[in-house]
Amino acid sequence: MNLGRIVRVGNRLESGGDIALLDMNGALVRRGTRSLSLENLPLGVYFAKGQGSWVKVNIR
Repeated sequence: MNLGRIVRVGNRLESGGDIALLDMNGALVRRGTRSLSLENLPLGVYFAKGQGSWVKVNIR
């Protein structure tokens, strides 16, 4: 289990806890627990915030 770490698995983000997906302006786009779908998002760069970790997510 990835405690606090965010891992991208295909078209999903997975973590051991809560995940918040933010756009480049810092606005909340999506929120999930343990798993977050990246489907139907506009192309661009996002930031995923977990417990103590940040991951840059590029949707193209």
